[in-house]
Amino acid sequence: MSDQTQKQKQILASVQAYYAILKPDQQAYFLQYWTPQTLADCFYWMRQWYKAWTGGAARHVQVHRDALQTCMRLDRPKTPIYRGFKLASNHPSLVHCVPGATVLLPVQRNQGHSSWTGDLRVAQRFSGAKRGQLVGVILELLDTHPAIFLAPPERTDRWFNALYDHCLSGAYRRTESEYAIAGEQFTVRVVAVKR
Repeated sequence: MSDQTQKQKQILASVQAYYAILKPDQQAYFLQYWTPQTLADCFYWMRQWYKAWTGGAARHVQVHRDALQTCMRLDRPKTPIYRGFKLASNHPSLVHCVPGATVLLPVQRNQGHSSWTGDLRVAQRFSGAKRGQLVGVILELLDTHPAIFLAPPERTDRWFNALYDHCLSGAYRRTESEYAIAGEQFTVRVVAVKR
């Protein structure tokens, strides 16, 4: 049995145990949006997204977007959303990258899926300290209707957070205030460049 299959079976067993303790009216409500299998599948692929940010994991999570909307606020928050990363110091995009500038950000990796945060400190961490041949960049998302497919715990129903934590010990979800967003290009404002 592969590690993937074994992990999926463990998650499914936990979700089934949760479902078994629900009252009949709660089960009926739950089954409007989720079966134990679909919720376990969603949890597994969420964990894969948080672990490695791959396009494949993102596509699997997006299959469940309609159900996720019942327990996550997938609209754009009123507070800023940031992205921090590092570029080679000779990267051509750095020519236009000055604090305060509005630029178009192409998303070329992970098949147009990217990770953002509602916490500027997290973006600071991902942009890294100034060192050697890398330059840290922090951007603020300006698009008004981004295609968010995962929201952080603070924008998610308590039952979903508790069950995710129970099944996966909170794997990769608790600390980064992460938004997962699909899109090949975004309008952003440059917050900081760490040269």
